[in-house]
Amino acid sequence: NYAITNVGGATVTGAVRDGTVSSLVHLTLSAPIGAANLFRQVTVTGVKDLANNTIVNNGTTNQKSFFIQDLVFEGDFTVGLCKGIFAPADTFAVEGNLPPLSFGLCDNALMTDPDVDSTYTVTVPFCMLQGANGKAEADLEWKFSRTCSEFEPIGGNRPYHLTSDNGASATLTGFWNNDDPVNFTGKAIDVIFNVDASLFGAGTVTLLGSQSPLTFTQPGVAMAPVGGNVYRATVRFPKCTAKNVQWKVDFNGVIECTGQGDRDVFLNDALFGIVGSAEGPITLPARGINRCTVTDKAVRVVFKVDSRIIRPDAIPPGDTLVVAANQAPLSFVTLPDADGVMFDNGVAPDVTALDRVFTRQVTFPDSTPFNVEYKFWLNREDGLSPITGGSEFECAGVGNRSFQIDDVAYSVASPQVRPLNYWSYCSDVTGVDDLEGAPRPGRIWAELQQNFPNPFNPVTTIRFELRAAGPTRLTVYDVAGRRIADLLDDTLDAGTFEVVWDGRDTGGAVAPSGVYYYELSQGTYRPNFLQEPTCPFAPAPPYSTSTAPSSTAWASPSSPCGRPFAHSSDEI
Repeated sequence: NYAITNVGGATVTGAVRDGTVSSLVHLTLSAPIGAANLFRQVTVTGVKDLANNTIVNNGTTNQKSFFIQDLVFEGDFTVGLCKGIFAPADTFAVEGNLPPLSFGLCDNALMTDPDVDSTYTVTVPFCMLQGANGKAEADLEWKFSRTCSEFEPIGGNRPYHLTSDNGASATLTGFWNNDDPVNFTGKAIDVIFNVDASLFGAGTVTLLGSQSPLTFTQPGVAMAPVGGNVYRATVRFPKCTAKNVQWKVDFNGVIECTGQGDRDVFLNDALFGIVGSAEGPITLPARGINRCTVTDKAVRVVFKVDSRIIRPDAIPPGDTLVVAANQAPLSFVTLPDADGVMFDNGVAPDVTALDRVFTRQVTFPDSTPFNVEYKFWLNREDGLSPITGGSEFECAGVGNRSFQIDDVAYSVASPQVRPLNYWSYCSDVTGVDDLEGAPRPGRIWAELQQNFPNPFNPVTTIRFELRAAGPTRLTVYDVAGRRIADLLDDTLDAGTFEVVWDGRDTGGAVAPSGVYYYELSQGTYRPNFLQEPTCPFAPAPPYSTSTAPSSTAWASPSSPCGRPFAHSSDEI
C-alpha cells in the first residue's frame, strides 16, 4: 500500500497508525535512508481515509514528496573554556522546535569535540515536506545548552530557515552567548588609568569598570595620587577579557558622570601587552573627573568648506555661508548664527582671500559632548535657492556630517583644524581609530577626504591629513578589488597632503569609466574594505574600522545606492 522512490532499493516493511494522531502513519523501511539532494515521493494505494473512503489513486492527492537535509551545528565555546567557566568534559547540546529536536534539555543532539579545538559539533537530520513552490522549507528556532541544566543566555532563540535550496547538507556556526573569540583578548593586557581631579581637589578616588578585575560595585580599585591632582591605577586584565571595557571613577563615594554614559578603552592585544613586555601597557590620558563623554576644557575647532561647486564665479558679498551644528555655540535652528558665519577674507584662520574656501573657528565650551553633527548652510541674496527660495542646507536628504572633539590633543590655544570639506559632499571624511587604547577623544590617526571634483575627467584631487609620521600609501581599486593605481608610497611627516590622479592605471593606460575606491593606509595597517556593492555599480557607504588603522573614502553625486568614486575616461 505504500511505495517510496529514491530510497536506494529500500522497501516499506511496516505501517502503523500513530496512537495519538489518527491521521498519522509511521512507516518502517527495510534499510535506513539519509540526507540527499533529491526529493523522495510516497505513493499510497488501497488505503482508506478516516471517513472510510478509499484514497483515490490519481497520482496527485495520493502522493507527497519530502526532503531530508543534514544540518551540522558547530558551537565555538572558546571563550567560556578560556575563562574557566566551562570544562572540556561539559555536556553541550542543541535544542530546538523542529523534530527531531525539542527544547527538552539533552534529550538528543549531544555535541562532541573530537579535534579538541573548543568547537563542538553535532549533525541533525531534518525531514521537510515539499511545498507548492516546489521547495522543502521550514523555520527552525534553536539554542545551545550546557550540562543539561542551562540554555545559553542570549535573548530569544536563534532563527534559521531550512530550505532544500541548500542541498543535502548545511552548516550552522555559532558562539555560546554570541561570544566571538575575536572580541576577547588573546593575552593579558595592562592598562594604566589616569584621571585629573583638578576640578574637585584632593579626595578618595577609586576605579570602577565592566570587566574583571574591575566591577561597577563600589568602592572599586583605589587610585593613588601621582602629583598635579592626577590619580592613577594600573589594572591587569587577564587573557580572554572582552576587548571593549567601560569604566568610571568614584570620587569620595559618588560615581562620576551621572547621565553621561561611561568612559571606554579598547584592549588591543595586537599592539599592547603588560608592563615590562616589548609591547608595553596601554596608558590613558588624565582627563577630568565627571567628563566621561564630554570635553574637560574648551576646545577651538576650525571649519573649512570649498564653495566652488555652488556657482562658477565668486560668491556675492551679500551671500552668507554658515556652519551649523547640534552643539553650542552653533545651532541648526537659529540661522544665520553669528557664531557660525564663515569668511573668505584672508584673515586667519582663513588662508587666502576670495579663493572660495570659507573658514570659521568656533570655540566649544567645557563639557561639550564629544560627538558633533554639523552641516553648512547658505543664504543667497539673489533668492535663487532651488530648495527654499533663498536659503538652503547642503546635502538635502543626506545625513549630517560628524566628528569628535579631541580635548586631549587640542585646546583653545591649539585648535583642532578640520580637513577641508566640499559643499554638498557630506560623506567626505572617514576617521579611523589609532588603536592605542585611548578613549574616544584623540583616537583619530588620519582623516581622508572625498576626491574633488567627482565625477571627474581627466584629473581629480585627493586630500588627507596624517596625525603622525610614517610609511603611507594611497591606492586606487576597481569595484572587483583589483589594484588600479598606486598614487603614493612614501614616508610622510604629520600634516595635510593632496595627491592628483590623472585617471591612468599603473601601466599608464587610461582607466575605463566606472566606479573606483581609494584607500589610505599607514605602516602595516590596512583594512579589509573590499566589500560587495550594496546595489549595482555603487559601493557601500563610508565607514570607519576599529580593527585596523586605515581609511577608505567614497565619493559621488547623491544616489539611492551610495556614493561611488566615478571616473569618465576620454575613450568612453
